[in-house]
Amino acid sequence: MHPSDQQLSDVAIHHLRGCPVTKHSIRVASDVFGPNLGSLKGKTVHRPSSHVQPHTDPVPPEILARHRDVILATDIMFVNKIPFLITVSRNIRFVTITDVPNRQLPTIEKELLKIVHLYQLRGFRIASMLCDPEFEELRPTFPFLNPCSADEHVPEVERMVRTIKDRVRSVYVTLPFRHIPRLMVKRLVANAVLWWNALPAPDSVSDVHSPRYLLVGNELTYDKHVRLEFGSYVSGDMSVGIDIIFLLAFSFT
Repeated sequence: MHPSDQQLSDVAIHHLRGCPVTKHSIRVASDVFGPNLGSLKGKTVHRPSSHVQPHTDPVPPEILARHRDVILATDIMFVNKIPFLITVSRNIRFVTITDVPNRQLPTIEKELLKIVHLYQLRGFRIASMLCDPEFEELRPTFPFLNPCSADEHVPEVERMVRTIKDRVRSVYVTLPFRHIPRLMVKRLVANAVLWWNALPAPDSVSDVHSPRYLLVGNELTYDKHVRLEFGSYVSGDMSVGIDIIFLLAFSFT
């Protein structure tokens, strides 16, 4: 009936004649196999999570003064036939990724407006948006649109698509699953982008600050973001009241 380790030790030692299990064996089993799964699922109560303390640092003024005008490259990429809208800014090297339900222009326009607004909130201006010809009809909304010719592609975003897919495949082959649902694929792609933005890029405007810091205003923290690997199977409350989940990733914001 899933007693505690202390109760189990008392039963084995004092109340169950002929039991070969010792108190030491129980401690070793707890270390090797972890806490009792039945007790975790049946006895764990919800704990209120700590309040999020919003803290956003401003963009360093020297970077904002020299790189206020941003050239943004955008495209549509596919992972397992799931479309994603991807953007990458030249020099800043900040990447956004959004899974879109379709490739219709109203959908793309809505998501691009969110991204442009994100840059504006941090004091940047989109001077030019490099894209494929399929985005041409969005010029009334984005006058700075700069489509390439029919037989060309935008090199910055094409290279970033390859980088993200390489990282996604590298994680996917290490997962202990033969198949994963669409939601997990989406979060896996988002996780790849999250960690790209978390570290200073070799060709970025700063060797100290990450692209995430410049566009979001904060860095990742060890306690919150490096607790478990992507795809880890979790039981218990993990101090935030969860039961059994797949550890997913955060979005780019």
